[in-house]
Amino acid sequence: MEAGNMNEENSVLSLRNWHLRALVLSSLHKCFLYDTGSKKFLDSSNFQVLLKPIVSQLAIEPPSSLEENRNVPSTKEVDDLLVVCIGQMAVTAGTDLLWKPLNHEVLLQTRSDMVRTRILGLRIVKYLLENLKEEYLVLLAETIPFLGELLEDVELSVKSLAQEILKDMEFLSGESLQEYL
Repeated sequence: MEAGNMNEENSVLSLRNWHLRALVLSSLHKCFLYDTGSKKFLDSSNFQVLLKPIVSQLAIEPPSSLEENRNVPSTKEVDDLLVVCIGQMAVTAGTDLLWKPLNHEVLLQTRSDMVRTRILGLRIVKYLLENLKEEYLVLLAETIPFLGELLEDVELSVKSLAQEILKDMEFLSGESLQEYL
């Protein structure tokens, strides 16, 4: 097989995988969103099984041929799905016993070398903050050191999002968090 054909096949395969990833994330988001009633899908066991595989999607780079293909979800669409999927997972879980490991896994992603992954991690923290509100305060102690690092980030987009989240946390907690950074 020629090298040219191999690259083309890899490109198609990675586009298929990207599309499949988007469909799975969308499906999981809907499962979490409508997971009500007495028999919950997202119990502690399923939460723990799904947590790392879903959060690991933050580090997956989009295929290089993505921009040329209009039939496949864009990077922005998949990024948005990741944020709402993981965020809704936390909201549906409804307990800080499950929020803590989720928050920790997301925060670890903010230490990635990839700017997109750091931004996604921060966007999820912002989603959690906006949707869990005061309930997120139990996670501040762990979150603040990560935010401190991100406030020093070389990428302006990362730094400014970290500043925005810090302001939101200060507003929610009713106190300045500068001394803890």
